[in-house]
Amino acid sequence: MHRVLQALALALLAAATAVADLEVGSVTGTEPLASDLRATVPCNDGYDSLPETCRPDACKRIVVDGMVSDEDADSLRRLTNQAIAFVTKQAGVELTEDWGEEPHPPKLLDGPTIVDINTGFVRHSRLGLRMLYKPHPKRPRDPVFIPDAGARDVYRRVGEALESRLRDEFGLTSLHFTAPTFVARLQGADGWTPRDAHDEYWHPHVDRVSHGRGQEARPALRKRVRSPSAGWVAYGGWRRFRRAMPRPRSLAALSPATAPRPTSQNNTAHYHYSALLYLSTGDGDDFQGGEFQFMDAAGNATVLPRKGRAVLFSAGQENLHRVRPVVAGVRYAISMWFTCDESRKMPLFLDGSTHQKFQGRKRRIQRHREGRAEL
Repeated sequence: MHRVLQALALALLAAATAVADLEVGSVTGTEPLASDLRATVPCNDGYDSLPETCRPDACKRIVVDGMVSDEDADSLRRLTNQAIAFVTKQAGVELTEDWGEEPHPPKLLDGPTIVDINTGFVRHSRLGLRMLYKPHPKRPRDPVFIPDAGARDVYRRVGEALESRLRDEFGLTSLHFTAPTFVARLQGADGWTPRDAHDEYWHPHVDRVSHGRGQEARPALRKRVRSPSAGWVAYGGWRRFRRAMPRPRSLAALSPATAPRPTSQNNTAHYHYSALLYLSTGDGDDFQGGEFQFMDAAGNATVLPRKGRAVLFSAGQENLHRVRPVVAGVRYAISMWFTCDESRKMPLFLDGSTHQKFQGRKRRIQRHREGRAEL
């Protein structure tokens, strides 16, 4: 979700058959695809350093329909809405049980809401950053959010299915689910204006930070506290993130934030493969606007959201992309990322606890300590 507008152009990703190579074009309809769509694009040089077991056979973009059933998509939407209702109640605003299905959603939630169900936080510019599974330090007896068991199972199955599909599509034998991963709820409304830089979700960006011959810019990433992604800081750097974010004490005291513009259009160093799964349908069905676009020199490749439709792609510089602004209705989509770096592995917890450390990092530290113990 990061920054720098580029000009629009007509797009092209429409091919009717599932072949290994397709010209870049557009999926502009919400009708089910007759077959999966695949397009190969030239890789940048950021993949040379990856292990052979996790190196793509080609850099691609894949569009798949029916990745989840409508029932499972609705279950994940309800889970997202339950998490949002939990944090709005903390802020003094109680929503009805079925508020997410109402024809006129609350104005309070205009714009983007980021919900990380896996590790436990919700972020909205009017609510600040709020933890789901961890009470406020000054109010240790406050209740915590307890995810629905059935929806948790769906969430886990979705993550596993996307990982398996990425392995098959890119010819990988090694791949790890990583963090952050979240549901983005984008609510369009007349007259809505961004309150801070994180509200401007429509800017072009690349999911993986890289430069040179595949050398990942980890030091540069750590310096980007002034413009963190809406989740990266929940893992190791989230305390600094909270200091950098507006933290309103009450809704009555809110004022527009003056967050600085981000300095990079890239996102996170350990993202190697990206997966986007839609939980609602665009083109006026559930919302208007919100199209996904790959941005190329020859023009934009546009994918129209459809419930159950997934967009899978390599996360490097070859896949610059953006989301068009949602102008009406509500768009729900899960963004998940996968890594070749075992130290950045993050399991699908969904256990009602806040997790801020990568599982792979714990194992590496444990192996290091065991090695020292043997000396």
